[in-house]
Amino acid sequence: MIITQAYAQPDFTAYTAGNPIIPRGPAGSWDVGLAFRPCLTVVNDTFYVCYNGSINQQTQPVSIGLAISTDRYTFTKSTANPILTGDGSGFDAYTVNSGLLYYDNGSWYLYYNGLAAPPNMPGRIISRAVADNPHGPWTQTDDTLLTGGSNGEWDDKTTSPLQILPTDTGLVMYYWGSDEWYPFLFKIQIGLATSTDGGQTWQKYDDPATTDPPYAESDPVLKAGPESFDIDGILGAGIVRNGNQWEMFYAGFVSSTEGSICYATSPDGIQWVKYSRNPIYTFWEDPLAVYTFLEAPTVALYNSSYFLTYDYGNGPNSAGIGLETASVVGIKQLAEYKITNLKLNQNYPNPFNPTTTIAFSLPQTGFVILKIYNLIGEEVATLLSASLLSGSHSVEWDASGLASGVYFYRLSAGQFQQTKKLLLLK
Repeated sequence: MIITQAYAQPDFTAYTAGNPIIPRGPAGSWDVGLAFRPCLTVVNDTFYVCYNGSINQQTQPVSIGLAISTDRYTFTKSTANPILTGDGSGFDAYTVNSGLLYYDNGSWYLYYNGLAAPPNMPGRIISRAVADNPHGPWTQTDDTLLTGGSNGEWDDKTTSPLQILPTDTGLVMYYWGSDEWYPFLFKIQIGLATSTDGGQTWQKYDDPATTDPPYAESDPVLKAGPESFDIDGILGAGIVRNGNQWEMFYAGFVSSTEGSICYATSPDGIQWVKYSRNPIYTFWEDPLAVYTFLEAPTVALYNSSYFLTYDYGNGPNSAGIGLETASVVGIKQLAEYKITNLKLNQNYPNPFNPTTTIAFSLPQTGFVILKIYNLIGEEVATLLSASLLSGSHSVEWDASGLASGVYFYRLSAGQFQQTKKLLLLK
């Protein structure tokens, strides 16, 4: 069957007693208009949240602030706020945003993007500043670590840093990119870049099987849709590693009206499977989400609990930045929610010319993808990408336009994948 056990969703609990953990500032302050887009980092048992702030996002620059907690719940804004502002020259002359704090070997790094001139929106260039402590002062450069893609690529309008994680071979950076921006935040997806020199240079992930725009230069590792809970975009994500499991908490985006927290897992940080019962935490579960938005989540795994920060949107009535928690046990239940015993049959006839039938059985409703690949791993056809009811199914493949040879068909459903070989003889 598809599901080995029916686990409950994790018990996420909004920190209602203290939310927002980072509110907008008082009258006259630099963040009186907005406090949004948090990024959570834990160093030596201390929680650091970088966030965007502005007097008025429509008419004033966005800057980056910092709030710190030693008890995981009570955050104090840095007296140096804003810790980073537009420096008057280069790509970040006017505004800076999406600050991502990273500590390595005694040095603090702040990854961010910026714009040379208004209007305010996330930029196309990711750079980093360096300091001796998280409050600064920060040394900014115009170094270009990562840029948006060429015109027509999936990330040509913006690239914005989300999370940096160490691996055995270096660093990985997750970022969100989009080929659209105003008036609506559509088509935002999650990309990945790697560095082997401590973050000085970065290389975007590129699937060699995709060679046409919008994925000619690079590829997102998590795409929007086709599921209803994130059909219009993914507005931010937090990623952690728990043993050999990679886990992503992301904001699924529906038109311009709803955003909730969703969950995905991966064995390698590249191939992600969305949880079939998403979303796992919704805007109606948090009383401060007056805009029906929970967006820009980031996450830390600390003392057997997940700490998730997010914002309530960036409108004039947004409360600021919130916090929710869940136990590792609850998330482990999601990680163990596996697809097993899904039966994929050998195609018939085999060998074939030019048509063959591929049959499989689903004991429970699920989203299924069936693709054909050639010998060098290039995708040559998508036969199925849809939600199917339980029962037996079959798909006919017409390979009239292809040359004789060995091909492979792969069935994916949740975390289940199975591949079989077929032979076309003309």
